[in-house]
Amino acid sequence: MLRLSFLIILIICKVILAQKSPHGKNFKVECEDCHTQFSWKVNLEEIKFDHNKTKFELLGQHKNIDCKSCHIDLKFEQTKINCSECHIDVHKNTLGQDCKRCHTSFSWVIEDINRIHTNSRFPLVGKHKTINCQQCHKFYSTLKFDILDIECYSCHRKDYESASNPNHLLSDFPKNCTDCHNINNQSWSGYFDHNFFPLLGGHSQRKCSSCHLNNNFTKIDSKCQSCHLNDFNRSQNPNHIRLNISYECNICHSLNPRWKPALFPLHNNFYPLTGRHNLIKDKCFDCHKGNYSSTPRECVGCHLTNFNQTTSPNHSLLNFPQQCETCHTTNSWIPSNFNHDQMYFPIFSGKHRNTWNDCRICHINTANYGIFSCLNCHEHRKSRMDDKHRDVPGYVYESNACLSCHPTGTKPNLNIKFNSTEQ
Repeated sequence: MLRLSFLIILIICKVILAQKSPHGKNFKVECEDCHTQFSWKVNLEEIKFDHNKTKFELLGQHKNIDCKSCHIDLKFEQTKINCSECHIDVHKNTLGQDCKRCHTSFSWVIEDINRIHTNSRFPLVGKHKTINCQQCHKFYSTLKFDILDIECYSCHRKDYESASNPNHLLSDFPKNCTDCHNINNQSWSGYFDHNFFPLLGGHSQRKCSSCHLNNNFTKIDSKCQSCHLNDFNRSQNPNHIRLNISYECNICHSLNPRWKPALFPLHNNFYPLTGRHNLIKDKCFDCHKGNYSSTPRECVGCHLTNFNQTTSPNHSLLNFPQQCETCHTTNSWIPSNFNHDQMYFPIFSGKHRNTWNDCRICHINTANYGIFSCLNCHEHRKSRMDDKHRDVPGYVYESNACLSCHPTGTKPNLNIKFNSTEQ
């Protein structure tokens, strides 16, 4: 009976409220979705109304506050849903009205400023990622974030003007810092793109002033001699000026420190490296012994020891000429081009052609090629030869005497009549 009475009263209230509801004329939510028969006070734990189905989902701190904190006059359709319509803009409109870009309904505290900056005009990378906010945002303490110029120079003007190595002002460097510096680095140094003249090897200097004297960064000649002319003029091993070596240093030198090792592709202009010499072209010390100014060009200058030690034949004893190229080539000492026929005795022509196959047939003492024997092949009887040469002045039965009368291996041009063939 009591319950029936309550229902009747509730129906009557609805009729009355429908005519004059505190929630406005167009409010369509049933009373029992929010209220009970015991009180008009709303119990958030028992309420049936699902606020999340409205245009404003209750999350975070909004889930715990009293309804009247937002719905002040209970006319829900007039309630604003934009943050700035409920919350005072402490940033004084320096960040716009979209609070959700930085804040959430759970807390005003910003947990990841780097992520937020990533979506801005100036992502925080490199050194900017670790500095304090107020270093850029001068009114940070008052929570004002006025729009800043994102050009480097606008913040780093003092750094630009105080730079001394190199002096940016004196050298009229561009004010676009990223031309030389990398925004991802933790410091100013170590980025300048020097690709127009790669800083490699001996050029890998830490101090710009090593090349850019008097802070001159605008008119540096890229040719080697513009910086290294003094090195060229002072060079004595070899003497570059005396040898008229080219000023193009890169013809012989690489970018290795202290000029070494050096190549010398112009060697053939001074001394052609042919034959065996070509095999040692990368071992300069073998010939130059560290001295590149007075290396002899004549063979004997390097090969005198070979000349003196040679015994087959003995060059010194036989008084051979020291012009090695007379008999030898740069390919090898053997075979030689020794012209025995022209210089001494015809063994490759005339009667002795093809009659021997070893030098030792005539030169029986291999330690001394000045000694030879005709009698090893020509088995003459001494008594017979003595008789045949009875009228020959100076005749001696000896090989050197044979050569003096028979220098070409044929009969001498003498008025001598032989009655029989030599035996």
